[in-house]
Amino acid sequence: GWYLLFSGQCTLYAFSPNDTFHDQIPPSHLSHLRAYFGKDKCFKMRKKITPKMQFGYSSLISNELRTFSVYVDVSSILLRVDPWIYQTTNDWFAKAQLEKKANLISQVPQFNFLRELSSESIYSRLAECMVEKKYDAGTIITATNQADREHGFIIIEEGLIAHLRMVDFNGYKLPKQRVMGEMSISIPKGKQNIPVKTLGPKSMIPHPSMTEYIVHPFSLQVIEPVICYELMTEDLPTMLLNSQIQQLKLIVSCEPEDDQVIRHWANRQEEEQWTVYKKKCVKDARRKARIERDMAGGQWVIRKATVPKAMKSSSQLSSIIRQKKV
Repeated sequence: GWYLLFSGQCTLYAFSPNDTFHDQIPPSHLSHLRAYFGKDKCFKMRKKITPKMQFGYSSLISNELRTFSVYVDVSSILLRVDPWIYQTTNDWFAKAQLEKKANLISQVPQFNFLRELSSESIYSRLAECMVEKKYDAGTIITATNQADREHGFIIIEEGLIAHLRMVDFNGYKLPKQRVMGEMSISIPKGKQNIPVKTLGPKSMIPHPSMTEYIVHPFSLQVIEPVICYELMTEDLPTMLLNSQIQQLKLIVSCEPEDDQVIRHWANRQEEEQWTVYKKKCVKDARRKARIERDMAGGQWVIRKATVPKAMKSSSQLSSIIRQKKV
């Protein structure tokens, strides 16, 4: 079983092929151990257990016998986790987690087509292939910085991720014909990483390293701390038909071309400038209205003119006088 020491002290002992470690064992402990297991047995001390420490957890989760014996040094109080209760609770928690993941994946728009072609149980089977991941804010996810292991579809449960595309602005020019009053936009030069969209909860996107599902390479930037799941693709052929997998590839690879991304970026820049301009106009209008209201209420003090001072005599001026040349 799994035990937690509440008070007292215990020592863990394991069998040893020889008596090399007997000098580390108190004589009283060694005599009791040999009296219980046999005089020909040898032991070695593994660990001292003090209050708030536990032992036996690994044997409980693996459902195997402990490889050590417990010697109670002094009167102690041990708290025991019942194996049946632990297993029942563990099964309940695993089932609840599976249902939560299945519910999440059923709300992903890219998997809506499965409702018409498969039963609801397909989401539970897919949930078994989902692995939980966590990313801190500011993390950049690319195809190269995590190419050391397999990846799958990223399904977001909490947080926000920015989808970034590397596009080339060289050769792109804004249309000459503009609506009157429209803000001018400065177009950058060369290749730039620009945000295409922001992904939130219940959104799915392939990991940047999944080249077979990607047409235009991209990277991801974590805006807010993210809790997500990766749906591994290695087991998809056993759960989905080949036609369904091809349809999924078609859906997730449907991304705009570079010129469309640039136009969308330019429109967004223009909207942001207009938003700033409108806020400035509203602020100026409110300030003007407040001044007019204060003036109408007599709250503005007008400075009155006083009697002008007398001019100084010319004799008090500087004696330097320019002489007219003859």
